[in-house]
Amino acid sequence: METDLLRKAISAFNQHFSGQGELEISALEPPLTERLLPDVLVRLRAGKREILYHAELKSSFSHSVRLFLLIKKASPERPLLVITQYVNPEMADQMRRDGLEFIDTAGNAFVRQDQLHIFAKGNRPPDRTPLMPPPRLFMPAGLRAVFPFLCRPDLINRTYREIAAAGGVALGTVAGIMAELKVRLFLVEDRNTVRRLIRKKDLFDGWVSAYTEQLRPRILMGRYQGGHGWWQEKVLQPAWAQWGGEVAASRITSYLNPQVITVYLTGSRLNEFLLENRLRMESNGDVEILERFWTTDARADALETVHPILIFADLLASGNERNIETAKTIYDQRIARYLRED
Repeated sequence: METDLLRKAISAFNQHFSGQGELEISALEPPLTERLLPDVLVRLRAGKREILYHAELKSSFSHSVRLFLLIKKASPERPLLVITQYVNPEMADQMRRDGLEFIDTAGNAFVRQDQLHIFAKGNRPPDRTPLMPPPRLFMPAGLRAVFPFLCRPDLINRTYREIAAAGGVALGTVAGIMAELKVRLFLVEDRNTVRRLIRKKDLFDGWVSAYTEQLRPRILMGRYQGGHGWWQEKVLQPAWAQWGGEVAASRITSYLNPQVITVYLTGSRLNEFLLENRLRMESNGDVEILERFWTTDARADALETVHPILIFADLLASGNERNIETAKTIYDQRIARYLRED
């Protein structure tokens, strides 16, 4: 799927802008000192000039993905180029304002380097045949199964039954997900059948992007409204309720003034929680309650806040640009260590 996307986007760019530049692709192994980088190098040639980009391939694009890429844009030594299937005119204008360079399979593009400035929007893809659907790994059941691995890499060597329990998925689902992790080169196994996750940064990237679109909407139990500041002195019972999103981010960084109150809750406790905190259903309320999709763990669930990886994903799902800097801080301080290669 990624190879097809790459080929189509480069072909479209060359057809539309053959007089201004030519894209060529070569493999790149990112230096260990560079974080959150993809593994494709794109070379843009314009006359005698040559610009090297790190390419970020996204089969679909959303505001949460855009925020994720804004975080990455500030990190690489080389400029970042987004390669995606289609960027609509509104999103193209936003990416231009953000300074996020991109090309798509329809011939839309934004490139701005020194004196070179290319911007095209409104082109529709001639081939409307969709790309392959997202891999099972990044569909709801796969996201549930993978989340514990990102938080607790040691789980990868537990029995399938224990893995299924940790992710709240069926035993049969685990076998399929483990096989796909191997096929997509996220999992290797030695001669002693000891498993090890690799490319954890790429797995994290894919999980966060897919979570906001595939799983999070399904576990939202409702939006509510409560009394002013009801949550500020509230003490949760971590065994069945934890803070997520902006509240959790503010408590672990002290950088954010929460505007949306996010709670991850065991589903059976919903009515009790609403009554206890005098929350009423309100479609535009500032309280969102999501069903906790993982099983409790004595180490992690002793905290009132969910795992930093989930806090990071919540901040991106908010679509709010004020959360970008806090998300980056959480990544640097709380997440990077989980993603280091063995």
